Amino acid sequence: MSFTVRNSGTRQSDEVAQLYVRDVLAGVARPIPELAAFARITLAPGATQRVPFDAKRLPLPFLDESLTLIEEPGTWRIRGALWLVRRAERSDCGAKLVVPSPTP
Repeated sequence: MSFTVRNSGTRQSDEVAQLYVRDVLAGVARPIPELAAFARITLAPGATQRVPFDAKRLPLPFLDESLTLIEEPGTWRIRGALWLVRRAERSDCGAKLVVPSPTP
């Protein structure tokens, strides 16, 4: 999964691309949203850069009430956010990820 960042300005810019996840219906209370990954990039004026994130490395497993690491089947909301470091502005994009039940 990835999103593309473009510097539409006339000056070099530092950006922080952030990826957030949210379990739509978790069996245990989870943070809303939960920061899953981030990458800081520098873009020249007019430059475009694809920022990739490895879906296999998203922090979907979590500790249940008995402190056992589990991964529940269900739907996760994934949101990308871009913070423009110098101007503290934000831009959002989103997707949905479905984790299937394990097959016996």
